[in-house]
Amino acid sequence: MSTPRNNGAATDAEQSAAAWLGQAGLYRTRLEALQNGEQHLEPVSADELFELARSHVREGHIHA
Repeated sequence: MSTPRNNGAATDAEQSAAAWLGQAGLYRTRLEALQNGEQHLEPVSADELFELARSHVREGHIHA
């Protein structure tokens, strides 16, 4: 799940990422993920983030 690099240039997905998905979970920024020791990151779009949140709520993981 690592994001390929294009000679240091960020891809469109990287530049428009609303969050970053690593093995330990979601992060708001790529830097936050790297500081947590993540090595393989995947950019998550706003639409994908919304769908992840929706499925998480449907599975009953949200405790009010």
